[in-house]
Amino acid sequence: MGERIPFEGRQDRRRQELIEYLFGLHRFGMRLGLERIEALLARLGEPQRRFASVHVAGTNGKGSTAAALASILRKAGLRTGLYTSPHLVRPEQRIAIDGAPIACEEFVELVARVRPLVEELGATFFEAITAMAFLYFAERQVDVAVVEVGLGGRLDATNVLRPLLSLITSIDLDHVEHLGATVRDIAQEKAGIIKPGVPCLTSAAHPEALGVLRTVAASRRAPFHTVSELFRVTDVELGQEVTTFSLVNEQVAFRGLRSPLVGEHQLSNCALAVSAAHYLSRQEPRITASAIRTGLEGMRWPGRLQKIAERPTTLVDVAHNPAAMRCIASALGLFAFRRLLVVMGVMRDKDYQAMVAAIAPVVSVAIAVAPATSRALPGPELAAAFRAHGVYTHEADSPWAGVALARRLANAEDLVLCTGSHYTVGEVLAAVEQGH
Repeated sequence: MGERIPFEGRQDRRRQELIEYLFGLHRFGMRLGLERIEALLARLGEPQRRFASVHVAGTNGKGSTAAALASILRKAGLRTGLYTSPHLVRPEQRIAIDGAPIACEEFVELVARVRPLVEELGATFFEAITAMAFLYFAERQVDVAVVEVGLGGRLDATNVLRPLLSLITSIDLDHVEHLGATVRDIAQEKAGIIKPGVPCLTSAAHPEALGVLRTVAASRRAPFHTVSELFRVTDVELGQEVTTFSLVNEQVAFRGLRSPLVGEHQLSNCALAVSAAHYLSRQEPRITASAIRTGLEGMRWPGRLQKIAERPTTLVDVAHNPAAMRCIASALGLFAFRRLLVVMGVMRDKDYQAMVAAIAPVVSVAIAVAPATSRALPGPELAAAFRAHGVYTHEADSPWAGVALARRLANAEDLVLCTGSHYTVGEVLAAVEQGH
């Protein structure tokens, strides 16, 4: 089965059967294309047309950007949906309204409602859960939903939306087997979310990617802006728990903005979210400077350089491709430590050799693990990659066992980091929730 089924201890057989059915759809694999999701939503009454939306694509940072923007819109008094993937601990975390994940009972009822159509149309796991999210947002009458693309953009199931605004975060190499082997190819797929006449904002900085985005936007007569064209980022202060910065231009200044997202790489995500909120404020006067400030500062987005323990300081981060791993390696400079002990578990379809190469220069001890999914790279293969870089390496039976081992090996002045995948971090956060 492709993912964890985190419903341990729940005895209701109907619930468990429905959840197992939903996750069992992974056995049919990933099939990009809009035909099935369009047919599925048509049979459900086109729920995606009953709420406004903001669509977010990109290689890295799209979840952080979406969460930051949703928090701002919520602070503005808008009933706000948020759809993200994958989840960390429970599948309900993918679908939220006003910061609260959908209740388990409502989640499984939605599975029951879409199941006959999913079976009839041969829909995939992601298509099914996307339809569930859109149905939930429509029936709960959200004012706006911030929707994260699952994979790519052009052929992603979420690309049935006609949004108020399209956002594209950084673009780099990832999922090359599905999206193409070059930045240009991947940018072309991400640009697929740009709709005729719908404004698009981006924090992408790669020149080739920007060229593709500009060309596609122009061909669709979609207003297109980079964050750097809209604002100057100034007064940056990077901290272990808070990032402070200002966004200014000739007409407006957002000074002393604070975000709990840590690391220089999160600056562009926060700036894109603030730029999007400011852009939307032209149509919605409730999106005030105060809402932007308090929404950004009050957002919560776990699994991003999140501290889960002290002495030694223990962090988790979902970095799952080489570009993200390079960002994390740089961000660790914010922390004072004697040695870095890394617990890593990755998916076999990732460029794990490049991921290891990005983090290995700052690692003293690596502990290779494999999270509980059939997609996971076996621990011994990951351990061999670290040893090839001269890193002293251990293996552990699970991500949480790896963290426990790292903390036993570490001194109080060392730093422990668990990373490599949402699955790896999710298992650790689940163990933390259970009081381990």
